[in-house]
Amino acid sequence: LCGLSKQDTAPTQELFDSLVDTRDSERLRSSLRETRLSGVPGVIEYRITRTDGSSRWLRQEHELIEGGSESPRMIGTIHDVTLQRETADALRHNDERLRAVLNVSAIGIAIVENDGRTVYRNRASTDLLGYSNQEMEQPTLEEVATAADRSRISDLRAHLAQGETHVELDSPAGFVRKDGTITYLDVSVTRAGAGKDTVRVVNLR
Repeated sequence: LCGLSKQDTAPTQELFDSLVDTRDSERLRSSLRETRLSGVPGVIEYRITRTDGSSRWLRQEHELIEGGSESPRMIGTIHDVTLQRETADALRHNDERLRAVLNVSAIGIAIVENDGRTVYRNRASTDLLGYSNQEMEQPTLEEVATAADRSRISDLRAHLAQGETHVELDSPAGFVRKDGTITYLDVSVTRAGAGKDTVRVVNLR
C-alpha cells in the first residue's frame, strides 16, 4: 500500500505517519484519539504519499482491543480506495458538467422518480412555471396543471407504466404559474433506466 519494501525499510508507526498527507494527518490523529478515549470503533479515509511519490487514498477501520492503560492496544484494517475515490470524483465532475449544460437549455427538463418525487429541475423548467426548485419539491406536474388538462398529464404516466418508453401530448397543456397566470406548454415524457432505478424525464417547451 505504501510502497515500502520489507528488505529496505523496517516499518514503524513514525514512518507510516510521515507518509500521511498533511491535509489529513490531524483528522487521522483525532479519529484514533476518539477511539482510544471512547472505545467506539472508527472509520476514516485519508491520503498518503507513497515512497515513489504517487498519492493514494486509504480507508482505515480501527477499534480498541485493550484499554485502561497508558499504552492502549488497537487493531484495524487498511484498504486502498483510490479507484473508488477517483471514480466518484469523475462522476461528480460529469454530473456538474451535465447540470451546467441542462441549465442553459431553453427546454424545461425535470427528472421524476417512480414515486412521483421530482429530484431535478433545470432552470428553464422553473422559469416556465414561475416556481423555484424549493417550491416545486412537493407538487407534481399534475397538481400544477389546469383542471382541464390534469387527466391528460396523468395519462402520460399511465402509458409509461404499461411499457411505453416515450409519450407526448398531441397539443399543449395548460399549467397554472405561481403568479396565477396560465401558460400552455408541449409536454413529453421518456422513461430512462431499468427496474427500481427507472426515472421519468419530463420535457416542457
